Amino acid sequence: MSYTPDILTPTNGSTIDPNQPLIITWKPVAGATDYNINVFKESGGSSQLVDTFHAGTLTSFQINPLTDGKYDIYIRAEVDNMLRDGKQITVNAPKADPNIVPQPPVNIVPLQILAPGNNLTFTGDEPVILQWDVPKYAVNLQATVKITSPTGFSTSNGDRNGENLNQEIQKGYKHLAPGVNHITVTLSERGNITQYQGSVDIIYIP
Repeated sequence: MSYTPDILTPTNGSTIDPNQPLIITWKPVAGATDYNINVFKESGGSSQLVDTFHAGTLTSFQINPLTDGKYDIYIRAEVDNMLRDGKQITVNAPKADPNIVPQPPVNIVPLQILAPGNNLTFTGDEPVILQWDVPKYAVNLQATVKITSPTGFSTSNGDRNGENLNQEIQKGYKHLAPGVNHITVTLSERGNITQYQGSVDIIYIP
């Protein structure tokens, strides 16, 4: 563990690939509840903010490709409501090849499932109430709930507001099959490169 979230990769002064998402890794800080990645582009003797990304508790994060310029990057950790800044690095990005279409970056941040507890048993028509912890810095979230039955069959329900913590799944709709059902909740924002995902197993006895 480190006191500040100093960047491990890319290294200071390096030249990055402008045709691929940039993967940034940094030293973990004990007790950090959120890391935010700050990216600036140098222009005319000053730096302009390109974007800020919240990485939750991840210590590796992909951002969209940086191209045609010099960029300053640093990580800020939130620990006990205090902020700790890591050392800033500078990277060089050539112009991108217009004939190359990069893969979009995807970051999966762990999502805490508050209820039900893992491997709890439900019987008869008893409803399962899903509850999850809304990410601190996320807005306009949409939730997708995927249920994989013991037979391997999956059903999904989307377009739910992630800020509504109580999502009821009724057995009368045949979402659950006898045995162990694996439930995965994915929260995402349109156009955002971050998703929040958590899962739980429940046992259903008709």
